[in-house]
Amino acid sequence: DTHHRERPRPRLPPPPQASVVANAMLSLTAVPTAARAPARPAQSRRAARGMKFMKKLGLQKPDWLPDFGKPKEFTGQSKQVAELKFSDISADKMWATISPFAAPYVEKAGVVAASEATGDTVGSTRTISVIGTDASFEEVLVLADAEKKAFAYSITDCAKTPFPLTTYGSKCYVMEDGEGCSVTWTGWYDIVEGTKDEEVPDFVGLYTGFINAAAEDARSA
Repeated sequence: DTHHRERPRPRLPPPPQASVVANAMLSLTAVPTAARAPARPAQSRRAARGMKFMKKLGLQKPDWLPDFGKPKEFTGQSKQVAELKFSDISADKMWATISPFAAPYVEKAGVVAASEATGDTVGSTRTISVIGTDASFEEVLVLADAEKKAFAYSITDCAKTPFPLTTYGSKCYVMEDGEGCSVTWTGWYDIVEGTKDEEVPDFVGLYTGFINAAAEDARSA
């Protein structure tokens, strides 16, 4: 029936490049939420289904498997996720590079710089400065699990950031992927009421820049 043909779905634009992301973050503009909302990684979807199946059987999650869920310390209702895979970097090598809380690689992403951290254990803090602005704020480490290759941190006072946030927490974990690895970086946050979509920071681009910068350091280590 020619009157009931299904219209082709519009295609979303490709993700912005890292340089564009940096400029977008500094000007507090980003592509619209609908265009940049990332699909949930297939690996996470499979893991989530597996966890539900194990619960039905009364089985416990294996100790080696990361917890893909939101840490209990985080209250943010919005989420952005970046996942990258590297066939030439082992999970151990990537973890050794990306896990230190001082995170010297983050400055290479061109958006923020991190101070020396007070440590790499839960409760350690660091100061983040936004490049090109006078803004600086504190982050605290809330998860540091070397066995599962996962860490998480939160911003202690979002009012000190240049972004329209009321809460923010982020989690990163590294998994083996064949002889290489995959890195997933997730942020949970709440936005100041009345914030326009184009004012929401592009965290996907930011995390992608962090991961790629860490990968460069891992390759040269």
